[in-house]
Amino acid sequence: MVKIILALVTLVYPFVVFYGLAEFSIRWVSFILLLLFSIRLLILRKSSSIKNNSAQVLGPKASKVISVLVLSFLLCSFIFDIEVGLLFYPVIINSALALIFSYSLVNPPPIIERLARLTQADLPDHAVIYTRTVTKVWLGFFILNGFVACYTALFTSLQTWTIYNGFIAYCLMALLFTGEYLVRLRVQKLNDN
Repeated sequence: MVKIILALVTLVYPFVVFYGLAEFSIRWVSFILLLLFSIRLLILRKSSSIKNNSAQVLGPKASKVISVLVLSFLLCSFIFDIEVGLLFYPVIINSALALIFSYSLVNPPPIIERLARLTQADLPDHAVIYTRTVTKVWLGFFILNGFVACYTALFTSLQTWTIYNGFIAYCLMALLFTGEYLVRLRVQKLNDN
């Protein structure tokens, strides 16, 4: 149950911040989020001993590093009573994903190929090339989305930040995922003939 609550909080984080700041002080919102992300980090530590496929694909330390960065920004918001530390969560996530994806391109196999091999261990050559391209596309998305998230955190209203990071960014990810899926079907069809 705790894992479900933590997953929901991370998914709707912008709305938690928006509505939290409407009702409470920056320090209270920061404090509550510090507690939740500390619990998340403890759960990650306990589950790191359990080997699972997603941990092997993304790297076992990636989630811990992201959690520590998030905790650092939340702590800054709490100590200095500034909201910018609360607003940098999407920037941290996009930056971390961009680093993971770029690292996987330099140290193959790329992350998308690793994910593909979870369902099909023996990928044909055209699929390996395709997964490398898709990894680059997602890398570009995370870089651009990270810049926009940073801009909204530093230069726009809380409402604009919430709308972009809590809704528009998810819509853009869904569009990219859907577009990639349709292209993948076409590539598979062309290579099956």
